Amino acid sequence: MAAIDIGYGASYYNDHIFSNCVFFDTSNPANATGVLTSFEVWIWGSSYALDFRIGTVYQPIANKVQGRDSEYIGTVATGSKQTFSGKNCDVVSGDFLGCYGTNGAPCSYYYSGDPTVWVNRFDTNGDNFGAGPFSPLPHSAGYRINIYATGTTLNPVTLTTQAATAITTTGLTGNGTITYVDPLKNATQRGFCYMPGTSGDPTTANSTAFDSGSFVAGAYTKNIAGLTPGTAYRVRAYASHSLGTYYGTTVQETTLTATQWDTVL
Repeated sequence: MAAIDIGYGASYYNDHIFSNCVFFDTSNPANATGVLTSFEVWIWGSSYALDFRIGTVYQPIANKVQGRDSEYIGTVATGSKQTFSGKNCDVVSGDFLGCYGTNGAPCSYYYSGDPTVWVNRFDTNGDNFGAGPFSPLPHSAGYRINIYATGTTLNPVTLTTQAATAITTTGLTGNGTITYVDPLKNATQRGFCYMPGTSGDPTTANSTAFDSGSFVAGAYTKNIAGLTPGTAYRVRAYASHSLGTYYGTTVQETTLTATQWDTVL
């Protein structure tokens, strides 16, 4: 695993951003993809911040910003750098770090000479961290926010695909095993992708049969129905979470013909 950092740094500065808007700083985008596990912030002035949230945003298209993920921090004291560990915030290389808070002017910032701070003034509660995509507005050009986060990259989910069982004329049971899931992020979907044919590797763009939930390493099965009798299929196990989809090997299977099924019966 490699280290991730994002944001400019948490120190005391002599000015502050306003509350009830999502602000984000483009001066130090994320250097890698993974999970942010620790946040740092310095709250300006003599009052504490309420409902404070820090998170990541990205640009899906030019001049638009989309919220990716955020962590609720809650009440943050003033007067010193505050560190919040044990977090799990998605981040992708190139993302920007942002913050939201109430109770006056929660976060200090300073003039840097670079137009790096932007604001979403239309997100009035921060719950979706400017879910978007929205058109960001420049704040006071040339400022940097004193927020910073660190984290770690994720090892990929690894899987294997075993031979199918319970093969009939129109269905089969897929058998797969998740051999590794990073402890920082469980898989949220696991299943099988499949397509007719004798070559190629199916993906989730083809047909799928899956379950949603929170999955760690282990064997699993899933019924695949609605197939054509006497037809060859390519079947592959897969698992995914918010940062990617991962695949096992592809196995070749063939559904039974009506004659074969009569023999089985």
